[in-house]
Amino acid sequence: MKALFLLAGLLLAASGAAAGQQLEFLAGKAETQVFFLDCQQLQIETASLRLTDCQGNEVPFSLDWRWELPPDIDRNYGSDGRFAPKANGYYSKWFAPAQERRFAQLGWLSFRKSPGCEKYILSFATGPGAASARPAPALRPWWIELMCDPLLQDLSKLTFADGSLIAHPEGGVEFTKSFFWPQGCYLVSEQLKGRRLMAMTRLANCGGNFNVPFFNAVIKKTTVINCYFKADSPTDFLVEGRVDSLPGELFRTWRGGMYLGKDQPAGKGRMWFFHLQSPPESGGIDMRLNSTLFNLGDRARITVAGFEHELLYQAAPGLARVENWEPEYTVLVKLLDRDGREVASCHSAAFPLTGLAPGRYTMDVSLHSKRENPEVIAAQTFAIELQNGPDWN
Repeated sequence: MKALFLLAGLLLAASGAAAGQQLEFLAGKAETQVFFLDCQQLQIETASLRLTDCQGNEVPFSLDWRWELPPDIDRNYGSDGRFAPKANGYYSKWFAPAQERRFAQLGWLSFRKSPGCEKYILSFATGPGAASARPAPALRPWWIELMCDPLLQDLSKLTFADGSLIAHPEGGVEFTKSFFWPQGCYLVSEQLKGRRLMAMTRLANCGGNFNVPFFNAVIKKTTVINCYFKADSPTDFLVEGRVDSLPGELFRTWRGGMYLGKDQPAGKGRMWFFHLQSPPESGGIDMRLNSTLFNLGDRARITVAGFEHELLYQAAPGLARVENWEPEYTVLVKLLDRDGREVASCHSAAFPLTGLAPGRYTMDVSLHSKRENPEVIAAQTFAIELQNGPDWN
């Protein structure tokens, strides 16, 4: 794949302690740019992050948490082992002890493009320092945080029985009865329809269910998030749903909230935060080959899907970009033999398999954008076999 990102050599500090690195990258077309910078994988000391544009000017940015399943989790199964093939906000839930922080990944990197600048440089030091967010709500896209007050500190926005809800000085609330967050607690509009929705909360000493009142695209009879739970010790809950895309109201009911069960233990329940995030679809442009076994003279055909949708695709090790690619691209297909030598190539999604010897080959396919600064927007490798074909004589 064509290199889009240039990693500069390590600039070792005189003390030999932290290492400085630079990551050069291209921005996309949108005014507000969003990347996912894997701070854990790159071992970034987040306090050291600095972003500059093509003219060397410092660019302000927002660095935020992503609420997502870690890559080693099987998405097809909920925590109780039941099969959950779709994100339905009811069965598609996962939980883990709070101290593991399994569902918190830093960091969404958002910034506004500088006029006339497509290239940017991110400078940072590496080391074992603790990762911390650097949020700047005015610089990030609307979907990073859909709750007006995720720490639930403004009790005037909530509905609850007198004396049953107390704002905790370290964030979140303590509660003895059910409480609710009405429609005014959400930063949402029609653009949320049809999108993924991730709900992330931390709870202790309580049981029942919590919900988010948008229409559910998968289970029509319930809300987009409707999670039943029980938490004795501090526990993180991550729930994935999909908002209905049908015309009409976004809200199925006028409020969402925390509903305590009948077996709620005596004492105060604790909620540390309640985050809502609507990330783009994971993955990227999808390419498929019409077969893996061909006869001499056949045409290998590549079909492509996924354009004109906001996608999160891997752009380089440790860095992914949110992009909405237009369906305008060039194709490069290379056919390699078993020794990795190129034996044929073409610039078409229909590859003629002629003038070749029978055997096994590797087909490398890449799609290149037609933008002013061309980029490899997708690349995939297919293993194929070529045979003589039937002898009808």
